[in-house]
Amino acid sequence: MKPQPKYRIWVDQDGVLYDMFTPWLQMHNDEHPEHQIKEEDITQFDVSNFCKDRGCNGNLYKYFEKKAVWEVGGVVGNSQEIIKGWIDDNIAKIGVLTSTVNALAPSLKTTWLNQHFPWINRIAVIRGIRKSELQGDILIDDAVMNLEDWQGVGILYARPWNKNENMVCAKDWQEVDLLVRITIALLNDGWTHENIQIALYEAQQQKRI
Repeated sequence: MKPQPKYRIWVDQDGVLYDMFTPWLQMHNDEHPEHQIKEEDITQFDVSNFCKDRGCNGNLYKYFEKKAVWEVGGVVGNSQEIIKGWIDDNIAKIGVLTSTVNALAPSLKTTWLNQHFPWINRIAVIRGIRKSELQGDILIDDAVMNLEDWQGVGILYARPWNKNENMVCAKDWQEVDLLVRITIALLNDGWTHENIQIALYEAQQQKRI
């Protein structure tokens, strides 16, 4: 029997594992043909005034009340194979850490994860608390606010709304895998989370990784 890994990796769901944006934006575009939105158009995390500012009477957040937003999106990149590889290599305990926006989402999110990532046995759906209140060694997320107070190593998953942030960033799941494996190796060598964060950021700035 393999020993239990020492480290914990938390992975955000929406936009990192789950492509919610395809069904989400398609719903809006079907209802508002005069205002077509692509994912790359969304350059801010808060989209509460996105439509209004562009002369559209739509409200992007209203679609979160529709089941399809949480059901029919696909898997982001090759996240399945990479996370399965982490588990097979026994490098860390893997959990999904996701926030909920309404009463509808939690069960639908969990159902989707169980279907596409059945080997992940820890799913934390939170509401009313910050992700930084949970403990772990690595957090992979596309929301800057979730990484700012994180006490472990934070990896920002690149999206149009966070592309100008000065943080350790992965443009795809291949880069996530590289950064995670470097982090685990440095933890095994006795490095602190803070020193790893600094080293990864400097290495990216100098284009060494």
